Amino acid sequence: MYALRTRIIGFEPIREYAQLAAQNLADFDAVEVFNVAVGADNKFLRAPNIALDRQFNFGATQIGNQDTGALIAQVSIDQFCAGSGARPRLLKIDAEGGEFEVIQGATSLFHSDLIISYEADRPSTIEKCMEFLQPYGVTQFAAVLAIVDRRGMGDDDPYFKLSTVHMFACFDTVPTWVERLGRKIDDFEAYQA
Repeated sequence: MYALRTRIIGFEPIREYAQLAAQNLADFDAVEVFNVAVGADNKFLRAPNIALDRQFNFGATQIGNQDTGALIAQVSIDQFCAGSGARPRLLKIDAEGGEFEVIQGATSLFHSDLIISYEADRPSTIEKCMEFLQPYGVTQFAAVLAIVDRRGMGDDDPYFKLSTVHMFACFDTVPTWVERLGRKIDDFEAYQA
């Protein structure tokens, strides 16, 4: 019998969010959450202190070189996976403007079956990512994704219209689901159109 060996690794730099994610995913044996930031290189950054009871948007916290806040480690995905034999099929990146740096730190994992999905809400980040990936011969698609499952929601539900834009970079064969999900984008100017 063929055993499916799926492993999902998540990175969350904010300690409180990593703990919350680990609690929410505790029933899934194939999922691990690591309390580190990912980027182009290994270094230390600072993250703001979080009060979970006063936080509205858990995805909008930026980390960086602030003078205060919790000290957190940043690693490249290349370094994190070094020697593991990891060959991911999907890298899904939502790093609050740090998508380019995450992609730069993951090049040793690039292979023909890889798909990179990265958040596309900041034009300058999208342009850098597209230009960086172009020499690798990727085919890129832009897709508008629902943030919540809309089945059973009425048009008047406040969450019904929430969505996000993601780019999908395919290194070789483009899966049918990516073609159906988005529109092919050849360059940044086409993305802006």
